[in-house]
Amino acid sequence: MPILTDERQKYFADYGGIALGLNIAQESANTVPMLFTPPHQCVAKDDIAAGNVALAMFRGKKVVLKASTGDRDFTEHAKRGVGTSRNRKSLLVDVGTTWEADVLPQFVNESGDVRSIVLQEFVALPDNAYAIVHAKADEMLIEFTVDGDRFLLFVNHRNGATSLETSRHDGDMTSLHGRIDVNHFAAMMRDMYKVVGFDFNIECFMNRSLVSIIQLRPVPQDIPHDPLITAKIAQRLVLPTQPPLHHTRFVCGLVDSYGVIQTNVEAAHNVGQPDTMLVLRDTPDLPWEYPFFAQRAASSLRTVFVDVHSASTLSHDPTDLPMDLGVREHYRRFAAPRFQTTELVGRNVEILMDGHEGVMDDHGR
Repeated sequence: MPILTDERQKYFADYGGIALGLNIAQESANTVPMLFTPPHQCVAKDDIAAGNVALAMFRGKKVVLKASTGDRDFTEHAKRGVGTSRNRKSLLVDVGTTWEADVLPQFVNESGDVRSIVLQEFVALPDNAYAIVHAKADEMLIEFTVDGDRFLLFVNHRNGATSLETSRHDGDMTSLHGRIDVNHFAAMMRDMYKVVGFDFNIECFMNRSLVSIIQLRPVPQDIPHDPLITAKIAQRLVLPTQPPLHHTRFVCGLVDSYGVIQTNVEAAHNVGQPDTMLVLRDTPDLPWEYPFFAQRAASSLRTVFVDVHSASTLSHDPTDLPMDLGVREHYRRFAAPRFQTTELVGRNVEILMDGHEGVMDDHGR
């Protein structure tokens, strides 16, 4: 857990990690213009047991219930997608119901080690863009989702370097820039960092210049990093006359290998070899549900999916990242959305991924 002020420590002890994250987000909203948190209320476990709950502000509205617990809700050691809000209850608070007497106590009993229950007004999706932010002292990574497309912004605060890429096959950024002022949003996150005071992860919705934060926690340290591969990638990128075939931050896992990219049908026939297999993904099928993947994982053989169908880095949506941590350990993905299937199948390539970025190039080039 990051070092907290005495006031934040007390709030954590009384209300738990999810509640503390929203409280810090509200501190930021009080300082940074155009930053908001949806209407929410944190109700201590003892108050629920005593019936000291007033829900008048939510009558007739849809709310999300979140059980705010101890360290697992506010730690760098959390695993993305574990305890995700997608599994939490969304309910309508009706006038005249017995919510306070029945629903909340039952939710407490079902949720284990609870310090408080957070009731948060539901944020509707249709008119909003969505973002996940990893903000650190020296760099920032922001993954935007707009109309189903992904956009990944990287900002290096030390040297001012930036990069922006998309999951779109045509590379078009129009939908992003038409909905979000990317530079202004990044500046808001820098201002927010000054208030938060530690490396943070947020999930938020944006409607034009308004940003509504639904969750804040420390940056999870579940994304691996290999500095030796980082050095190899840097060597590939310093030769402007010989740039790699593809460079991206849409990656998942560590890879330093080469081979011929196969189709999933070919992979099923060659399931036992090689030690690292490169497989094209060009459909919505979840890669980790292929039988050949499970067979290879059981034998500690790595499978790298070269993905031309979609791209993500920070998302913990169950269509982007395996929820089973054992499966996740063997999953690797290198996104290359601008390539056509015919350009990659049968191609002999080398892929380097350090957990944060990656390059692909023709092997032996």
